[in-house]
Amino acid sequence: MIIDNPGRWLGVFGLVAMVGTISGAMYAGRLYMRRRHSAIISAGIALGFSSAPDDEVRFPEIRLLAGKGSLAKYSNVLKGCSARYETVIFDFSYVTGSGRTTRGVSQTVAAFHLPGANMPDFQLVPRTLATKIAPLFGAKQLRFDANPNFSDRYVASGADLESAATLFTPGVLSFFEGHSTNLLTVEGYWDWIIVYQPERRVRPSDLGGFLEVSSQIASGLLGQVARPLLAK
Repeated sequence: MIIDNPGRWLGVFGLVAMVGTISGAMYAGRLYMRRRHSAIISAGIALGFSSAPDDEVRFPEIRLLAGKGSLAKYSNVLKGCSARYETVIFDFSYVTGSGRTTRGVSQTVAAFHLPGANMPDFQLVPRTLATKIAPLFGAKQLRFDANPNFSDRYVASGADLESAATLFTPGVLSFFEGHSTNLLTVEGYWDWIIVYQPERRVRPSDLGGFLEVSSQIASGLLGQVARPLLAK
């Protein structure tokens, strides 16, 4: 056979190779998600949780779940009870950017329910260099000058700082001063709080440890909410 235009055939071969690579990556991704689903559900059942349909998950306007990216999706949902609270564990993913900057973000979330708490919107994150310089760009943060140990380790904020401040009672501040969140972020609104490490999915083998730490945080925080913090 005589190839009269080698460049054309090289282009065809390159296109076929590219399609094959993309198809292979998509198949590998689907296979990983199926294996993860099976492993996470098995780990959850071992902890006394039960699998639940993805479309049954409903929460109030908590920051991560309501204001991040597009194409938000819940998966690998587990329901049960931990630290005396109704608890939901799930993977939450969404897409940010557009065009060449598009990327998917996923994290494993533990959510805890305290009916009647009526908490204000709040977020608690470990103090990092980014949070230290954030006020220079207009970010509003709560200050706790009487609790320097808390302020050295954490940054608290809220949509309404005055309302959010009512949540951080001396008991809550004392709890977090003596507890490490292991880079976990805590957010809440109304009668739910969520605990997660941004852009990190928990390995199935680590699910028990994640639940234990998250439950300690939920108990330490929600245990201080003895009455509604906001008027109904």
